[in-house]
Amino acid sequence: MPAPPDGAALASLPGLNMFTSEWLLLRGALLGAVSTRGGGAAGVAFLGSVLAIALTGGLAVACFTRLVGVGLSGSARTAEADAAPRPGWAMVLALVLLAAGCATMALIPSGAAGALGTAVAVIAPAADAQAAPNVLRPLGMMVPVLAAATLLLIALRTRAARHFRPQQDATWGCGYAIPTVAMQYTSSSFAEPLTRIFQPVLHTEVQRLAEPEEASLWPRVARWASWTADRVLVGLYLPLFAAVARITAPVFFIHAVNDYSLSAGKELNARLEQLGKPHRLKIYPPVGHTADEGHALLYLGVSTWEPDVFAFLDEHRRK
Repeated sequence: MPAPPDGAALASLPGLNMFTSEWLLLRGALLGAVSTRGGGAAGVAFLGSVLAIALTGGLAVACFTRLVGVGLSGSARTAEADAAPRPGWAMVLALVLLAAGCATMALIPSGAAGALGTAVAVIAPAADAQAAPNVLRPLGMMVPVLAAATLLLIALRTRAARHFRPQQDATWGCGYAIPTVAMQYTSSSFAEPLTRIFQPVLHTEVQRLAEPEEASLWPRVARWASWTADRVLVGLYLPLFAAVARITAPVFFIHAVNDYSLSAGKELNARLEQLGKPHRLKIYPPVGHTADEGHALLYLGVSTWEPDVFAFLDEHRRK
């Protein structure tokens, strides 16, 4: 079952607009591998990055296919939902325009990047907004090639269908001759091989329940559920915020405005504010011209933050 164009674009498939950012990552990793000739720890890291980016793209396609199965492939659970009218032309037109925008930006990625240059200069002053259009220009040639390949495959499939008449039949009902709306097709079979491969990382939990529990083959009621916790949330953020909740010492967060990101300091500062813990957040003017220099505020801007830090320590030491 194909995903809608917007979902395919979000999955960073080649020939659509979101692939431009993935192409920049792949290009940077490949150039890094070439510069190190694939040797040493750096070369292995660059090649591993290429594989990781490609794997992420494949998983994104599987993810959106699964979401389409959940949202669009099921049966209506109520008579009202079954009798709902189809979307009108205005809604369809909006989706068509969005899909056309995805394809257009993929067709002229250098032009889109150039048009966004002013906004990029405001958000990330240290970024070289003029380099992106030149790097993205070859991607514009990919769309006609992919379009031609797609049309060729469609023509071959149409020709094959004329010689081999497809047969249709009901899908296997897993032993249920008359399924109810509670039994839905959600592309689970599509995702299951992937979840099995990544089970050591995902730690998916499965719960099976039969009522009564001693029932053997034909329980009156059976339930099956599975869920996968967000490993980053469970393994990183929740322990981090739990540690913040246990903090008793005053905390002073400092950032340069051209740091890679200010979100960590702002989020932790907001959490300490909620908990009523002594804290302070101060964002200093840019240090240098790049995000690397901004991130090195502690080393490059000692004279800038030192008076504030000692004043903060003196203030809370007296308390």
